Amino acid sequence: MFNVTAECTYCDEEGDEDTTKFTALKHQVHTLRHDLAEKNALLATVQKKLNRNRPQQYNNGTMGNESTTGKVIGHLQHEIEHLKKEVAGAKTSIHIAKVARERADRQAAEHYASHQTLKLEIDSLKRMLELDRDKTNKSLQESESKAAELEKQLAIVSASREQAEFQYQLLSKELQNFKTRYMKDVESIKVDFQELRSDMVSTSKGLKKVVVEAGSRIETLTKELDRMKKDVEISNEKTKLYSNQVAKVEDEITNKMAWLKNIQIR
Repeated sequence: MFNVTAECTYCDEEGDEDTTKFTALKHQVHTLRHDLAEKNALLATVQKKLNRNRPQQYNNGTMGNESTTGKVIGHLQHEIEHLKKEVAGAKTSIHIAKVARERADRQAAEHYASHQTLKLEIDSLKRMLELDRDKTNKSLQESESKAAELEKQLAIVSASREQAEFQYQLLSKELQNFKTRYMKDVESIKVDFQELRSDMVSTSKGLKKVVVEAGSRIETLTKELDRMKKDVEISNEKTKLYSNQVAKVEDEITNKMAWLKNIQIR
């Protein structure tokens, strides 16, 4: 854009300079024509005076008048030669002025054509800039829409993460309660076992019965313990899966936010 403006300025300056030269030459030709007209009028006046004086000089027949007439004729002849030279110079100046005018006309036509070309180029550049602006606005709108969609996804993921954390806390509390109950049950079993051992000394039947009951109870507790362990493992796997999903979503959000920042910087 700056080169185009500079070129236009240069062309305008050159055109102004040619116009000034042409105006000066035109003024010079006008002055020469005016001087030539004045000298032609002076020559005609002298010629008339000469024609009026010539018969009178011949009638008088004096040598003095003939001598004066000869001087006047010589002077007029010299003046005529000088006027012829000036006329030739004026014709040359007129020819030079015509050539300069033709050159100025050509330069003006070239300048006009160059100006039209530059105008077309500027219009083309304007259209290109408008297209680029429209594309940029469209990309910006798409980026804003994507950003809004990502914000919605981020809100959903954040809510899912909060829910997963809440479930993890519940599972942790349940596991802790299970451990507490398990320890209590183990202690209770130990106490019962000691009591059974004491009772076994006194009575074999009762001991056998108590042992069978204790075994059944231990088996039941063991099954319950295994079931709780499986529940804990499943809960741990779910928690780990939620954590991996949350980490994956966070990485995706981080990459998309960085991509949006790069787009905004461009």
